[in-house]
Formats: sequence, structure tokens, C-alpha cells
Amino acid sequence: GYGLWFEPKENLHLDTSIPSVYALGLIGYDVKDSVNAIAAFKRHFRQDSTKTITEADRSVMYQLIQNKFYH
Repeated sequence: GYGLWFEPKENLHLDTSIPSVYALGLIGYDVKDSVNAIAAFKRHFRQDSTKTITEADRSVMYQLIQNKFYH
């Protein structure tokens, strides 16, 4: 109960026209250094140390954006 957590869902994901770095900015990451922003997101929300954004990552981003702006 201390923070938000979302599991990837196949039916919930960012539209392919939305850049991942833009989505990270929407959820509060400093995207001046996009590589570090991606790494920080993946470490926190995905427990992953890779620097490649996957569809699962984009699903979590989508859910975070929905929660931030629509709840």
C-alpha cells in the first residue's frame, strides 16, 4: 500500500505513435538523459537492468499514465 504497482497486460499498452521517452516524462521522469530515465524506470517498475523498452514496459507506462491523469 505504499506505492503504485502494475503488471503488464496485453490489452493495455501505449499506442505505437507515442515515444517511450515522452511517456516517461508524463509519469514524472527527468528525460534530459533518456538512457538514465529508461534505466531508472526499468529498475523501479520492472526489476530489469536492460536498456531496451519492451511491450511489457509500455504496458506498465500506459497504466501509470492512466492512473496519474484519470484517477
